[in-house]
Amino acid sequence: MKTNPRLAEAVKSIVERDVQEPIDLWPQIADRIQKKERAFLNPKWKFAWSVLLVVLAAVMITTIAYALVTYFRNDPGMEAVDQAGLVTNLEMTAVPAPNPTPTALPPADPVGAAQTRQGAALTLDWVYLDDAWQAIGFSAAGLADGQRLGLPRIGFGELSPQQYRGAGMTLAPTEQGLTGRFLVTQIVRSEKAYGIADTFADVTVEIPLLDARGQEVDTFRFAAPHLLIHQGTFTGGNTYAVRAAGQEIRLEWISMSPQETRVQFCSDAELRLETAAIQWARGAQQSLSPDQAPAAAGRMLAERTVKDGWKCAEVLFPGEPDPQNLSAFRLVLTTPREAGTAEWEFNWPILPQGLEIPGIAPEESAGNLTAEPTPLASQAIGGIQVTLLQAYMDTLRAAVVLRLEGTQPGVYPELLWTDTQGLPFNTGYSVELDPADPHLLTASFTFDDSYNGSFADLSSMPEGRFVGNLVVKTDPWQTYAQSFTFQLDLPVYPVVIRQVQQAVTSNGIEIRLQKIEMTPSYSQAYLCYQLPTASGDWYIDHETTSLQIGQISAAANRMEWTEAVDNGRCLTLGFPIGAHGDLEELTLTINGLRQTPPEVIPEDQVQMAREKLRQQGIEMDWVVVSGSGGGGAGPQITQKPEGMTDEEVMDRFYDALGYGFSGSWVFTLTLSP
Repeated sequence: MKTNPRLAEAVKSIVERDVQEPIDLWPQIADRIQKKERAFLNPKWKFAWSVLLVVLAAVMITTIAYALVTYFRNDPGMEAVDQAGLVTNLEMTAVPAPNPTPTALPPADPVGAAQTRQGAALTLDWVYLDDAWQAIGFSAAGLADGQRLGLPRIGFGELSPQQYRGAGMTLAPTEQGLTGRFLVTQIVRSEKAYGIADTFADVTVEIPLLDARGQEVDTFRFAAPHLLIHQGTFTGGNTYAVRAAGQEIRLEWISMSPQETRVQFCSDAELRLETAAIQWARGAQQSLSPDQAPAAAGRMLAERTVKDGWKCAEVLFPGEPDPQNLSAFRLVLTTPREAGTAEWEFNWPILPQGLEIPGIAPEESAGNLTAEPTPLASQAIGGIQVTLLQAYMDTLRAAVVLRLEGTQPGVYPELLWTDTQGLPFNTGYSVELDPADPHLLTASFTFDDSYNGSFADLSSMPEGRFVGNLVVKTDPWQTYAQSFTFQLDLPVYPVVIRQVQQAVTSNGIEIRLQKIEMTPSYSQAYLCYQLPTASGDWYIDHETTSLQIGQISAAANRMEWTEAVDNGRCLTLGFPIGAHGDLEELTLTINGLRQTPPEVIPEDQVQMAREKLRQQGIEMDWVVVSGSGGGGAGPQITQKPEGMTDEEVMDRFYDALGYGFSGSWVFTLTLSP
């Protein structure tokens, strides 16, 4: 094991400063070692504890008493194995594999000459089609006072768009007039043709010319036949729909110009809004909180339309001088106070002017489509450095500490374990950035053998070793992201399986702890239980379930379903805490069962739950959000008793809805070495 010279130097300086006199602890250490040797009869732990004792002896022989600094401050299992000396210090800097010369991606298709309507000229400069989004670029000149362009309409011949998730248009001034971009998120490939690589569409584009009242007085029409629909690039993340207070509101489109911003909303009920406020992010900033930027108030326009049974209205925000400099926006709608407090929040981090179009740079003016398309930017090899500081692996999980230099702070890389042939392991992982150093990150991996497929298997490795690679791909969202490969030979600490078969009954429901699998850093509990009701996907509330081994405890951080049983279910809970071979007490505490609420909770159930909570001094609502990047649902807590946490509020909310079942199931056993 390689010693970290910087850590050693730091420890030395601390000792020289704080330790005044030598401390002879070797007699106690020797006696301790002898006791450990007698107690450790399990050969699976011998190697790990041999390493630990060597490290402890080396520390104590120098008569130094100190606590090692660990990178794993929020992971009790990894912190324990790090302090036990089971983590390998590496200080390896990978040599990046040279990227091939970037190949120009298929460019946007240039189309047509200028058309003139009502004295205004407009040119459709390019069209780009993708599976899940489509974009056009155009330029306009000669617009008279009071004239403006409406939202474009795109047709795709025989293909029918599906799953519309919003659209945006940006107009920016040029010397000739205006340059515009339009982006719409929707599926255009039919089910019949979806699997075909080369799918084409006969595109038509209509751009309305509007007068000062917003009436369509003329239309620019263009045809772009036989355009390729590209695959594999996805742009998502914009909020499309939010349900709050029993009412769903959709942000249908946004139109940004130097003079104003218009937003159209549609609702399944009457639109009764008190305020509409928008915040803009500029430059590289892609997210906003309420206190980060001033909010501009909007004005609800009088005209209303009906779209497929939904009531629609526009909100006008006057004055935004530089739409090209905008990178995101956050918009909040609120109801009148007399109607009850409710809020709908929309976040759009992807705007038309910031989207990278193959062949078209974001800053390029419309009409300047180059003969040689511009490839997406590649990562510079020389400017990025990845250093692997530490690595650890057992049969249940692995962990690494990395330093990324030359990338933007806060960049999350893509990490992958492979065998020597490049075959990946079937793993999931989480990454945590150091709040004091955004270039330093820790990653924890879980291994899962429940799937079949082209994955490597730890059992194929030499006994007790991992011989393979760790691949780090910087900024994986970039087309030409740089990959770094670390060739590793690491010890793999074994798992110990303890058959338990202990049953506990609480509130009429029995839960059985079948077995526990443990490594030095991780534990998995296999549980089967009865269902409180015949319906519902009842699961153990892992957020309130904890495992304590000795003096260390941790909440569950992983849940997986296993086999079904009569009148019950079985699952596995994972805990970032392990056992190190000492004679220790293990306690597993389960405080309740939960079932997943539906995406849209029936309004009558929400109202009954709100009445129950109101008697406890709690006011809350259930908010459903969907967008181009997916969707979800969550609570909106508006009032709670002083000292009550959001987690406690949620427990009471689920209980009021009938989605929770309380109990106390405590399992205890003694872990023999």
